[in-house]
Amino acid sequence: MEFGLFPEFHIYAGGLGILSGDILKGASDLNMNMIGIGLLYKYGNFKQRINKKGEQEEYYEKVDISKLRKIDLEIDVEILDKKCKIVPYELNIGKSKLFLLSSDNEKNDDKMRKITNYLYPSDPETRISQEIILGVGGERLMEKLGIKPKVYHLNEGHVIFVIIERLRKLLKKGHSFEEAKKIIKQNTVFTTHT
Repeated sequence: MEFGLFPEFHIYAGGLGILSGDILKGASDLNMNMIGIGLLYKYGNFKQRINKKGEQEEYYEKVDISKLRKIDLEIDVEILDKKCKIVPYELNIGKSKLFLLSSDNEKNDDKMRKITNYLYPSDPETRISQEIILGVGGERLMEKLGIKPKVYHLNEGHVIFVIIERLRKLLKKGHSFEEAKKIIKQNTVFTTHT
């Protein structure tokens, strides 16, 4: 859900983002072939300041995407029986790549465009929609780019929909549920950042 790479690119909240950013940077340093997939939030996470009354207040700033390369393709993801057209972006982190998915596409209606506005929205429908974009959209992006991971590293439960998408694809190819489950189990690592 988040990658903490540098302070100006405020698409992270804390520990999980710092860890995922460090993992990508470390993989680059070790010459490992690794990619990250996350969401590109239009406004990211809130920032804080102290106002004239001495009170803390939160505010948002639009995330600067000038360092990102927009990939010339769209990924269709079904959310609430509607197609959402996801736009992918790419950022090099040393030798590693980070792909970020955005629903802010003029081909989507207003509700769909706003799904990736903020990190960790309080609305459960938007939050689950983000997780669908991350898991299903991330898997479909890799397929379109011809990326065939040897190992999937899932950190936290936010990306559970990648497992469901992989299961759907394996069942469609003719595997039994038990076979598909075994294949997914053999190349999936799950961790929690705490």
